[in-house]
Amino acid sequence: MKSKILSLILLFSVLISPSLNAQDASFYMKYANKGDKDAMYNLAGCYRSGNGGVTQDYASAFYWYEKAAKKNHQPAQHMTALCYLYGVGITQNWRTAWDWAEKAIKKGFGPSYWIKAQIFKEGYMSNAAGGYIKNLTEAANAGYAKAQSELGVLYLKGSKEYGVEQNGLTGYNWVKKAAEQEDAEGLYYLGLCYEVGIGVTKDHDKYLENIGSAAQLGYADAQAAAGYAFLTGDSVDVDYSSAYQYFKAAAEQDNGYAYEKLGDIYYYGLGVEENNNTAMDMYKAAANLGDEYSMCQLAWMYGNGIGASVDYNLMYKYYKMAADLDYAVGQCGLGDCYMQGRGVTQNNWTAFQWYKKAADQDSGPGLYRLAYCYLEGKGTGKNMSKFVEALEKSANQDYTSAKAALGYEYYSGENIPGGANYSKALSWYKAAAEDGDSYSQSILGYYYYKGEELIREKDYNQAFMYLTEAVRNNDFESLSDELKANIYRCLAGCYRYGRGCDADQSLASYYTEQSAKYGNLDSQRATSLLRKNVDDGNTGSSYSHSSSTPSQSRQSASSSAPIYVSVSSTKIETDSHKWETVAVEVRDNCTYVYKRVTPKSRNTWVFSSTDEFIEDAETGRKYYLTDSSIGVNNNRKTLKDASPYDFTETYPALPSSVRYINISSGSKYYARNVKIR
Repeated sequence: MKSKILSLILLFSVLISPSLNAQDASFYMKYANKGDKDAMYNLAGCYRSGNGGVTQDYASAFYWYEKAAKKNHQPAQHMTALCYLYGVGITQNWRTAWDWAEKAIKKGFGPSYWIKAQIFKEGYMSNAAGGYIKNLTEAANAGYAKAQSELGVLYLKGSKEYGVEQNGLTGYNWVKKAAEQEDAEGLYYLGLCYEVGIGVTKDHDKYLENIGSAAQLGYADAQAAAGYAFLTGDSVDVDYSSAYQYFKAAAEQDNGYAYEKLGDIYYYGLGVEENNNTAMDMYKAAANLGDEYSMCQLAWMYGNGIGASVDYNLMYKYYKMAADLDYAVGQCGLGDCYMQGRGVTQNNWTAFQWYKKAADQDSGPGLYRLAYCYLEGKGTGKNMSKFVEALEKSANQDYTSAKAALGYEYYSGENIPGGANYSKALSWYKAAAEDGDSYSQSILGYYYYKGEELIREKDYNQAFMYLTEAVRNNDFESLSDELKANIYRCLAGCYRYGRGCDADQSLASYYTEQSAKYGNLDSQRATSLLRKNVDDGNTGSSYSHSSSTPSQSRQSASSSAPIYVSVSSTKIETDSHKWETVAVEVRDNCTYVYKRVTPKSRNTWVFSSTDEFIEDAETGRKYYLTDSSIGVNNNRKTLKDASPYDFTETYPALPSSVRYINISSGSKYYARNVKIR
């Protein structure tokens, strides 16, 4: 109902302009009481909008519209008909609305054909003879913008109900006419025509221009589209504050998509503090308006205890709501509920049926789940041919998990008719890696480094690329400890010997520590040796190797024992990035601080500041930044994607008297009292 009232207010605001210049309501009241019909009409407009020094009052607006209408003021007759049609300021009565519209039309006021069109559309009168389209066209031909945009949208979409065949060019021409009169709906759909190329050449800039104009006029769908542009940086700078304001304005008109995106903003903490409770409120509002994505988000949150206690019954409820709307994600989720017995009695056959419904829509996740039903014989008979067929269909729908699974299946050959096929395994692993699958990146990095099985020859450039992508991946921590240990070990080798990258002994030490942490025995022995050398006060790197180049040997040399410390860091968050410190190393007369930055969007720039420092926690003496691998101050680095990025900052060497340090960003502290000796 709130959305309906707001729509009517917007509708009233784009009707016929007052015949007098804007004045205070008291001015119009003076002449209205003397019987001036133009003053009556303008006074009604003041009450309708709450302008001119009076409070918004629809009953008073109707009173003066009707008085002017009885004096044969055609725009007032139109407005009186509109009030009767929708029950604004007076009891709803479509017959009286029809009568007033007829009076205006007989006086030559074409826009009132739109009133008659709505009476047919709402079903108050039979539309068997096409009364809706006939009257809508009359109003559009009379130049009424609201009718032009409505007719244009019908042609753009086509309508079997009203016998309108889709015609992009005709639709474009009508919404263009409406947009030229600054009709909000016309501007929005004209923008969509430019975006898709319907009736006109594609032009993304004109799309943004038109939806921006429509958003400023209060059109909810345009506000939501503008919010999305600011949220994603679509031809504008990412601006979470502007995105939030546009989504909020659209949500106040009960726009389900706007509520959905507000849910995402709070769920992911985009420009606001993460707040799962508020996210749930937004998703619930969207779900109540029929937004299937939000239904599935709620199901996921209830199923995982995010924003509320775990509640499998509500998880099932929301997945069922989405599934019943034929939403493939909801069908997959509902299938999972039946497969796992969450919120419903466990039933493999029913799970299989829901997966099949999703698969029939060419859903990648649905096909993936269907494949493993065939593999494991759950809800259906085992069938290896159908397993591979469904898995490949899923991968061809660009579902990353299916690509990675096919890489493994063709590598192992266990479930593939005909056995292993390394060429296909490599191809699917690469496809999954390009999608950002951490497992596939790790496997490729490992085999390119080792030159075994999948890879005919070692390729350190490829190895370093995939290894680096893997460890920066947000999902890397979900991999097995054994795989992580091996990946860190390979990456340490890259940095130790300059394989696929410039040699960097500090990063080699860091990744050796990480490999040891996850159980690699060789790395543990190397780390123990380093620590023994530090304890004994030996000089030089414990990792010096006869095969190192002279430059690498010089890089490893140190006038004092190297110190390497892992840091349990406090994360520092800004509107656009998350920052953390992971380790500190003192060597080569410098102190190296290893940090990680995670951008919140693509194509953002980063740099270190000379205001940053480390300090002696006991004396407060500060040691300011001297260099950084991501640039200093105005010398900045652009990160093309939103993956975590590791970098190194350089500070002066810490005296041997320093035992504990604080690590600062200049205004905040990453960590305090880090013990280094």
